[in-house]
Amino acid sequence: MKLSDSIEISARPETVFSWFTNLDRNYREWHPDHRDSYWLKGDSLSPGSVLYAEEYLHGKLHKLRYQMTEVLPNRHARFRILGAIGLLVPRGEFRVEPTETGARFTATLYPRCGRLLRLLMPGRVQALITHQEEEGRNLKKLLESGD
Repeated sequence: MKLSDSIEISARPETVFSWFTNLDRNYREWHPDHRDSYWLKGDSLSPGSVLYAEEYLHGKLHKLRYQMTEVLPNRHARFRILGAIGLLVPRGEFRVEPTETGARFTATLYPRCGRLLRLLMPGRVQALITHQEEEGRNLKKLLESGD
């Protein structure tokens, strides 16, 4: 199972991907539940870089670490989620694909035992899905407004 959300953005794929290369600076404006982020290792989207981030999910503050594992500029960034939450959701990716009018941005998380998680923690899984959808809409708004 995977949790995935896609959205069309009227911006060039390079513009969308570039926004993520500055994720440490852009993180707080991406979603109102995002609190802080900075690079623990490296300084951008490159394999081996580690981003620290704090955000509220299902009403609780989570302190997360994401290690970039594979980056294809202007196309995708894959990452591992480190620490305890990584036991439940070990990896994810951001994908940017060109379209006739701009780009399609897709965020995907790959939880372990996804069906079991939905059964045991349906509220938390739904909160994560909602958060992902809000991030997509917010990214679209940010990039299309030119701010």
